[in-house]
Amino acid sequence: MPAAPLDRLWETCATMNGQWGYTDWAENNYRSVKALVQEMVTVVSRDGSYLLNIGPKGDGSVSAATTTALNGIASWMTTYGDSIHGTSGSPFTTEPSWGKITKKNGKLFAHVFTWPTGGTLQIPAVHNTINRVYLMNNPSVSLNYWVSGGQINVSVPATAPDASDSAVCVEVSGMPAVLANGVYRLVSARSGKALDNWNTTAEGNSVIQWTQNGGSQQQWTVTALDHGYYKLVCVRSGKALDDNGSSSDGAVMVQRTDNGSHQQQWAITALGGGAYRLTNRHSGKVLDNANTDTEGSTIIQWSANGGSSQQWNMTKLSWIHRGAGLGPSPRLTPREGVGPGDTRRAGGQTEREQVPVRGR
Repeated sequence: MPAAPLDRLWETCATMNGQWGYTDWAENNYRSVKALVQEMVTVVSRDGSYLLNIGPKGDGSVSAATTTALNGIASWMTTYGDSIHGTSGSPFTTEPSWGKITKKNGKLFAHVFTWPTGGTLQIPAVHNTINRVYLMNNPSVSLNYWVSGGQINVSVPATAPDASDSAVCVEVSGMPAVLANGVYRLVSARSGKALDNWNTTAEGNSVIQWTQNGGSQQQWTVTALDHGYYKLVCVRSGKALDDNGSSSDGAVMVQRTDNGSHQQQWAITALGGGAYRLTNRHSGKVLDNANTDTEGSTIIQWSANGGSSQQWNMTKLSWIHRGAGLGPSPRLTPREGVGPGDTRRAGGQTEREQVPVRGR
């Protein structure tokens, strides 16, 4: 099984006991229902197909151990099947320490292999409006939750509902995603300056930071790709944000013609308070303003360090200014608050989260 989703269709073929056909001496070597369920969930969470082999006897019958395994999977699916059927892989590029994630339109499923001991399950935040959260074995009862620090914090019982995989459903509006597709302004939390393409359509030109002015050179079309990655294309030039083929700390970010390569794909992680971290798929480095307030300084990539130079406030715009100049902003008001902002609890109250900005 691949450790992460692939850029193609794939399938895992598995056995129950290490044998592809009936073998009498292997009847005591069957894997547990827990292992089989978790393997199936992992495959689905990585956008793969799961083929589980059955080795019948010579007369076509199946052994008691096979029946026990299949009945165990069927029992789990009776309660949790909605988290598998018709779902696709996680909307996040990294897997949580407690398990796996699947999704479908209107639902985000947290498959918890390791149940939290402190009474709170932390699920990565999505931009979608959350309608309610519940345990799949008890869907009529909504769980309390709150959103902060880029996490959906869910109050859960002390004991896991299922020994194999206890799934929690987060019902949302639309397909779960870190960000909605659209045009955004990205502003460095370190400098307060906007990600800017230097007002040029030149291939390979450096990307800089500049005082916010509303121009199209500071507007970036964000489009979701497979497996939780996004591409960012400048409205001014039509070119994509690119790591310039480098894996080095301090390499300058450029714009290049959209080519679908990994160097133009970015994992976007919600940090809370409208701030995000952008990590390049090719280099594994984070978009960084070089820890400076200087007007026109180039944007670089750097190893993740949690500093404010690597935090970008992303605002979705309800208008697009296609002018080429660096003049004043158009007299229109963008739609602010792309999330996680106002949050809801099961009890109906709302709150506004505040996230401190840290330096390097």
